[in-house]
Amino acid sequence: MNEEDVIDNKQQNKQEEEQKTFLFMQMAGLGDIIIASQACQDIKRFYRNSKIIFVVPEGLKMAAEGIKEVDEIYEYDKFGKHKGFWGTLKFIFSIKHKGKIDYSFTTFDTDNSLWLAALLGAREKHTYPPVGFISNLPTFFNLVVHEKDSETNTAEDLQNWVASIFKEFPFSKCLDFKYPDNVKTEIEKKLIAIKAANYPLIALCPCSKSSEKNWSPKEAAQFIELAYTDGRRIIFIGVEKDKWFIDEVKKLTQKPYFDLMGQTNIMEIGALANRVQAFVSVESGAMHIAYACGAPTVCLFFSSQDFYKWAPKEYANTAVLHRPEGISGEKCYEIIKDFLKQQANLQED
Repeated sequence: MNEEDVIDNKQQNKQEEEQKTFLFMQMAGLGDIIIASQACQDIKRFYRNSKIIFVVPEGLKMAAEGIKEVDEIYEYDKFGKHKGFWGTLKFIFSIKHKGKIDYSFTTFDTDNSLWLAALLGAREKHTYPPVGFISNLPTFFNLVVHEKDSETNTAEDLQNWVASIFKEFPFSKCLDFKYPDNVKTEIEKKLIAIKAANYPLIALCPCSKSSEKNWSPKEAAQFIELAYTDGRRIIFIGVEKDKWFIDEVKKLTQKPYFDLMGQTNIMEIGALANRVQAFVSVESGAMHIAYACGAPTVCLFFSSQDFYKWAPKEYANTAVLHRPEGISGEKCYEIIKDFLKQQANLQED
C-alpha cells in the first residue's frame, strides 16, 4: 500500500468525526494567500468535512477564491471600514463562525491578526516568529509559536503546522490555484486587442511592491532583444504604478514588446501564465499565481531573506534564480531556453 492509499484510508476513518474549523489570517498580501493552498489541500484530505475560513486584506478576495478548498472568505479593511474599535467590532460580528473556530493560523501581520483570532474565539492559535506583544503571553492567548528555520519556505511552514495538528505527514506536493474557464476567453481578447495573440510569448513581471525586489530595466531590455532574436515577444505584467519600468525600457531598446501592466486582475494573471510559453517574475504575488496554476515559471530573487521565505524550490514547473548581486538578461534568457527544453521533455515522458 503506497503513501497516498494510507492517507486516503485514514481520511475515510475520519469522515464521521467532529467537523474542525480552521481560520487562516492571510493578511500580508497576495502571495501569502496563494501559498496557503498546499496546507488547505492537506486539511481537506485529513478532514474532508472541515471548514476553512480565510480573512484577507480588502481587495484580495479573488486570490482566496482561486483556492477551491476554502469555504468562506472575509475581507478585512483595517484602514477603512474596519478601522478602530467600532470597525473591528463590526468585522467580528460579520463572521458567522465566531466562537466556533478550532484552530487559527497567521504567518505575518502577527499581533493584529492574533488579536482578531482571539476576538473571534479561536480555541488554539498558531503562528511562526517573529511576533510582537502577544508572544509574551502565550498561555493567556492559548498561542503556539512554531519554530522556523531557513531551510523551509512559507508554504512548507504551513504544512508543518497542519502536521503538528493532525500528527500526519502532509501529502500535497504542489499549490493549486484555479480560475474560471471564461477567464481564458477574456485574456485572449486582451491579447488580440494589443496584437500579441499570434506570437510565441514570454510574460515578464519585473516589479514587486518592494523596490529592492525589482529587476533592472537594462537587463530587461537585453532580455527583450534576445527573445526577439528567437522570434519570441515579451509581454509586461504588473500594476499601473509600475509603468515607470516600461518608460525606462523604452530608452534602452527599440525592439517591440507588449504591455498589459495594470490591465489584468488576479484570475487573468493565472490564465495568461498558462497561455504563454513561460512566466518570468521577481518575487511577487504574480509569481506565486503563475506557478500555483502549473505554468512554467522562472523566479528571480535578489534577496536571501526572500529566497528562504518564498522561493518555490520544490516544484517541477519552477526554475529559481537566487543572485543578490543581480541577474543579467542574457543569463535569464539562457535559463528560459533550458527550462523550456526540460518542460518539453517532461511532457513527452
